[in-house]
Amino acid sequence: MLAFAVLAALQGAPRFPSPIERLVRIAGGSAVRDNPTALATPAGTIVVWEEVRGSRYLLVQGGLEGPGDSIRTPAVLVDRWGHQWGPSLAARGDTTWLACYVADVSLRTGDRDVVVLRYRDRLGTPLDTLRVTRDPPGAPFPVNDASPSLYLAEKGGALVAWSSGAFHEERPFARAYDDKDILEAELRDGKTIDPHQLTTARERGREMSPALAGHVLAYLSQVSGAPYALKLAEFDARWRLRSSRIVARSSGGIAHPSLLRLKGVTYLAWTDNTSTDVTIARLDRNLRVVARQSLRAALVPSSFSSYGPALAGLSGVQLFDDGGKIGLAFVATMEYEPAVGKVRQEIFLARFR
Repeated sequence: MLAFAVLAALQGAPRFPSPIERLVRIAGGSAVRDNPTALATPAGTIVVWEEVRGSRYLLVQGGLEGPGDSIRTPAVLVDRWGHQWGPSLAARGDTTWLACYVADVSLRTGDRDVVVLRYRDRLGTPLDTLRVTRDPPGAPFPVNDASPSLYLAEKGGALVAWSSGAFHEERPFARAYDDKDILEAELRDGKTIDPHQLTTARERGREMSPALAGHVLAYLSQVSGAPYALKLAEFDARWRLRSSRIVARSSGGIAHPSLLRLKGVTYLAWTDNTSTDVTIARLDRNLRVVARQSLRAALVPSSFSSYGPALAGLSGVQLFDDGGKIGLAFVATMEYEPAVGKVRQEIFLARFR
């Protein structure tokens, strides 16, 4: 019976690998942009990303709306702190959550905090703001809480995972953090409930960039100066570790993992900095990769070259449920020469058939 249920779930899932049936540029032109997050709604697709405007990082909103999927003019969504980065969206009913991490001071590496803003329906004026993290009084070193990932459980409130580590400004960069771990908490009634530290005592180094899908966690791990590894971990209902495995390594680094549960199947995406490409993988019930897709290869038949003379790199991928199909928001870096002021990082939406 279990085997039949698994087979039925896979048969109902999107074919994979599969071609791209829709590709839309949401934000073009010269700009420094990263970390887009997308949410499909009956009124269109919301996309939020971080963008440098002036000397600060702000959160900008764009996307598609209306029956013809017209492209919304990008506009600043969040400009309340010195900087705001790493947005993550989730919605249920008429409530939308937006998580990000912020700094009240300019371009300081440490002392960042995770906040969650709650909205009614579309993003506008937030109903409330929850400060998920805050340095304890008298802390000897600032704590860098960063890269939140939201997930809505079937029951209860919103779940958020993030990375956290004390920062030592006087040390060289390689030893700036004593340790960096992944934490998780439930958000309910304007409060942070039942926080759990998910990587303590199992690994020593930098665990960061979490992606959460129920009790499955994807994250980056760097131990003893080795290259970053992409890891998958599964926990029970009380957040006790059940299994953990390395999915990928890269000498040039791995960035920005993303998880999606769609029609009973789990999908995982990440950026490989060596190939400057994005990989989208389908996982089996044991969280093993059974099929994978190169985004760069998938874009070739989509005439992506019409958007620019060269493709310097793909990054910042985030998977989302696009009407029962695999949707993804990503960054395409067309040119990157900050020394001469030429940076063109554009935001795209794609959907697999």
